[in-house]
Order: sequence, then C-alpha cells, then structure tokens
Amino acid sequence: INQIENAFPDNFLQIWRVKRILSFLKLVDSFKDIQKLTRNRYELENRLFTLNAELSEKNVSIFLAKNMTSRVRSSLQSYVNSINKLDSLVDDNNVLRFRHDAKVASEIAFQAVPCWIMSHQRVSETLPSIFGHFDIVIVDEASQSDISSLPVILRGQKIVIVGDDKQVSPSSLGIDESSILKLSHQYLEDQVEIYKPYFMPDRSLYDLASVVFSKTTIYLKEHFRSVPPVINFSRKHFYNNELKPLRILNHNSIYKEPLVDVYVNNGVRSGDKNIGECEFIINSIKKIINDDKFKNSTIGVVSLLNIRQSDFIWTQILEHIAPEKILQHQIIVSDASGFQGRQKDIVFVSMVTSSGKMNLSSTPQKIEQQFNVALSRARDKVFLVRSFKLDDLEREDLLRRSLLDHFSNYNRDNFIKNESQTSSMSSFKTEFSQFLKDYGYYIMVDYDIGNFKVDFVVQNPSNSTQLVIECDGADMEFSNLWSVKMSRHRLLERMGWKSSITLEEGLAMTYRDFQETLASENLRC
Repeated sequence: INQIENAFPDNFLQIWRVKRILSFLKLVDSFKDIQKLTRNRYELENRLFTLNAELSEKNVSIFLAKNMTSRVRSSLQSYVNSINKLDSLVDDNNVLRFRHDAKVASEIAFQAVPCWIMSHQRVSETLPSIFGHFDIVIVDEASQSDISSLPVILRGQKIVIVGDDKQVSPSSLGIDESSILKLSHQYLEDQVEIYKPYFMPDRSLYDLASVVFSKTTIYLKEHFRSVPPVINFSRKHFYNNELKPLRILNHNSIYKEPLVDVYVNNGVRSGDKNIGECEFIINSIKKIINDDKFKNSTIGVVSLLNIRQSDFIWTQILEHIAPEKILQHQIIVSDASGFQGRQKDIVFVSMVTSSGKMNLSSTPQKIEQQFNVALSRARDKVFLVRSFKLDDLEREDLLRRSLLDHFSNYNRDNFIKNESQTSSMSSFKTEFSQFLKDYGYYIMVDYDIGNFKVDFVVQNPSNSTQLVIECDGADMEFSNLWSVKMSRHRLLERMGWKSSITLEEGLAMTYRDFQETLASENLRC
C-alpha cells in the first residue's frame, strides 16, 4: 500500500482538479468551431466576390454581343486607328482631320461600349458633345485638372470628382491674367458671384466642385499606402492629424529604417541641378537592384525643385542602369507634379538646393503641395537627399526645418520585446503579454489601427508574419461584444489583415492550442 501511495505526487488532487476543469472548459469552449466558421465565411466571401466579378464580366460580354454589329465594329476600329494616328503625329498638319475622323467614328461606336476611360483631352477631342449622355462621369486626380476639364463633366447625368487640394494643382505661370479676367467679365457675367473666382486657370476642378457641391463632400481619411513614419509628416503638417494610417511598421521588414536622412558633402546646386545628389541616388539605386532582397521592390525619384533635376537624373539612370533592371524595378523619375497619383516601395527625394542657394521658385501654397506629394509617394522607405544643413535655413523656413526634424526624431513605432507596457493593462493582458515575450515574440500593445485599438499585434521575429490578438473581458455583455467584435474583424480584413485571434477571459485555451493556432498562421517560434 505504501508503494502505491508513493507512486502519486503530493499535489495529485490539485492536478486532478485542474485537469477536470480544463476538460470541462474544453468541452464547453467553441474556439475551434468559431475559427472554422470564420475561415469558412472568409472562403465563401472570396468565392462570392469572384462569382460577382465573373457575373459582371458575362453581363458586359452579353451587352457587347447584342450591340456589337458589324457597323459598330468597323467604327471602333476606325476610332482606334484615328487615335493611333493622333498619337504618332510629329506636326499639326493633320490633327484636325484625324480628330474629326475619331469623333465621327465614336458617335457610332460609343453606343456599344458601356465604359470609356480616357484623358480630358481625348474626351473633348473624340467623344460626342451631348449633355448628360453618360449615366455617371468619374474624374480622378481632379486637383490637377483645370477648367478645361469642364466639358467632361457636362457629359454626365451624375458626377463623382475625386481629388486632394493639398496636392499639386494647376498653375497660372506665364498666363496673362488680365486677358482671363476680360473673358470672365464677358462670358461669366450671369454666373453665381461666389463661383466666378474658381474659373481662373490656377484653380482646379476639385476646387470648383468643393464649393459648388459643398453639401455632398465626403472626406476619405483612411491611408492604406505608407507605413506611419512615412506618412506622418504629411499627416501632421498638411492634414491636421486627421489621416489614419492603416499599415503597421514591420519589425522584420527588409527595408529596416523607413526614413533615411542623407547629407551629401559634395552636393552643390548649379542652376536647377545638383550633380552630387544625382551621383548618390544613382549609386544607391545600383546597390538596391543588385541585392536579391529587393528584387521585387519598385523605385522612384522625385525632384523637389523642378523637372530639370529629375530629367538629369533620368539621363544618368539610362546611362548607368540596364534597361531590364529599370523595367524590373519600375524605376521612374519626375518632379512632384509628374509623380502625383503614383507610388513606389522606395522613393528618393532630391532637395537640390544647397548652402547659399536655398530659394524655391514658387508660392508657399505650391511649395507645400510639392512637399506633400513628394514625401507621401513611398510605401516603405524614403531617402531624403539634401546638400544643406539646418544652419543654412532661415528661421522662417519652418517647412524645411520641420522636415529635417521629422527625419531626425520620428517615432519608429517599432515592436517591443522586453519593454514593459503593463501599467494600464488588466492582469489577464499583463500575464498574456509576458507569456508572448517569454516565448520570443515581438509585440505591440494597445496599438491604433484606423479608428480603434487592438490589444496585441504579434510578430514572428524570424519572418514578417503578423497577427492581431484581441482579449475580451468576462465582464462585457457577450451579445453586444459579438456584434462589435465581428464589425472590427471585418474592418481588419478590409485593411489587409487575413486573420486574428480572440481570447476570452475565463475560457480555456492551452499553450498547445495557442501554438497550434500560431503555427497555422506561420507565426510559431
């Protein structure tokens, strides 16, 4: 009997009770069932999205088949031929003839094609001038469109105008304003007085629409492109901190530091060019394209002064970088206005100016717009390439001073591993946070994503996989919690998060269960 008693540990009863409790909690816990249902929902929604796309494609095909008569086909081909001729003309001798041919052809062809995508110029050149002929007209990048785009919107029964007045807008440089005012007095005498200033050449279609349709303006505040350190300068200085970055800076990203401030010792502005900055940019691009880590990275270069620097850099790229590498990395070079509407993984910003030659030939508003565009084109990394020091700036030059300060003192928002953030956390979250750190995970606690906080963002330090973990307290009403939880989960999916885990205080999830879940998401250490 003594030998049998000695075979059991001293805390046998305690172990027995814990095992019974765990068995019971596993019996009543539906965590794995919820996981399975969530994955099924995700797969079914993806399937539904695919079927909707296929249905739309079939509907368009049926529509085209019904309306694509031989006469329409001939007109479409004639339209394409005329447009190709317009694009290939080296002089203006035959422009009017080919425009006329395109317009005649489009009057027949456009009836069979439900959607047309083209520039403002092409619309005015080639589509029939019929008021309200299209159900809807969408103008993208409307902040770059001047009043010459008005004929486009007159063709729609409904219009959607998309733009940003903080980005590059039309310029009236070189235009005789007195002639414009004379025409305005002559032809806009009966126009609403408050609208008249917005028909000037330095006003955009977006400016006009924001006044005329002020009651129906919708502000889009979610930012999907850039990691927070990249977009935070624009967010603070141009958008009153109202933008909400939805991407998270990844601890294990191949791009490492998202902001790199480079002072070029031999950089000197000569006219509107800076050869030293150009040489640094070319050498840096060579290193990037020869590193296999960046084989899928796209690259852009923006000149913050004018197009002459970007043209010079482009000629050097063509001379020193192989065409296949330019195509592989989709390298483009431009000034801010030419870069608007584009994005790249890595962007070099050439400041051009140097000590003693710091002037920027533009109005304060235009300069701010150029800075905003140039500094918000990168997804993951920005190189600020400059040839001046802080002491070279005037005290009133707040914009460039703020820019240098941002690159020097930005908050990396990096993942923590051992740093304590437990002061405001519940005991459950504190214990769970320590559990994650002990097993080697990088974590961020109470992290802002869009309009709400998530309890944990967890990353495997050996790869770039990330996971959101929510901890729901037992004191909350489950009926209310469930609807809120599902709403947040859908928002996370829309932001690009493929999975998340919800842990309930008081419900069982063993270490093995948790590791199995992490392994399924490629997060297991």
